[in-house]
Amino acid sequence: MKVTLNIPDKLWARLASVADNQGSRVSTLLEEAIKEIIQPEPKPEPLTIPRSEADARVNAQIDILRGLGYSVTEISKRVGMSTFAIRYRMQQLGLETGRVNNNANRKAS
Repeated sequence: MKVTLNIPDKLWARLASVADNQGSRVSTLLEEAIKEIIQPEPKPEPLTIPRSEADARVNAQIDILRGLGYSVTEISKRVGMSTFAIRYRMQQLGLETGRVNNNANRKAS
């Protein structure tokens, strides 16, 4: 972009002198000064749940669903994870990973 500025002669002479001493151009000095004044806006923090908290929530969901008699496949569909991941977490939680009677403990829907 091309911009026209009205800079007093004395100020321009000082800028030109500084640029010459640095082996640079006035436009480069002005660009650097502007960048220094206009700092990039900080990026907002992502609105995510910390992994440990998210893991705890998923583990709680798995525990509750298994307690209600849901199968590994049903839990994986409800939680949105693979059956392998559900079985792994269930093992970590000390839950039975074998087949269950789907209707034995499940509340009526």
